[in-house]
Amino acid sequence: MEITLKRLAIFERMSEETTAFSADIYADGKKVGYAKNDGRGGETLCNPFTETLEAFKMASNYADSLPPVKSEFNGNTFEFKSSIESIVDDIVDKEVQSREAKKFQKKMEKAMIDGFVVGVRGSNSFSVYKFKKGVNIASLPKNVLQRMIQEMDFNLKEGEEILNTNL
Repeated sequence: MEITLKRLAIFERMSEETTAFSADIYADGKKVGYAKNDGRGGETLCNPFTETLEAFKMASNYADSLPPVKSEFNGNTFEFKSSIESIVDDIVDKEVQSREAKKFQKKMEKAMIDGFVVGVRGSNSFSVYKFKKGVNIASLPKNVLQRMIQEMDFNLKEGEEILNTNL
């Protein structure tokens, strides 16, 4: 059985301890219920629609029958029972991560136009060494760029590298 979400709305501004969202739950392509979380640290609530109660129960029983979910936090591995709520939370978490990665990539691409982007590959932070106002990286001669890169390498902290993909 495939459990998916549609009409997923994530409310970043309302999210405090958990992700605030609402969504429709689908099981094998059929709308069976809805899920929501108010973002204040409580659990995700999954409820059936009156007309799909049996289909929702089947989806919930299926989710309960899956192997336990393992999660790592601070070097410790935790195991908890699978449920329709845990499946919904996992889908929402993946969507949040995907959106954050897209935002980060867009910021990086914008920063690469104005200078060198430096950071640790795979982390979600970077620094920008901007050129003088009005100087675009694409307008610099290759030999000037190479000299600048060689000089900057001495200023990089351990693990950092130039992340520009437009050089």
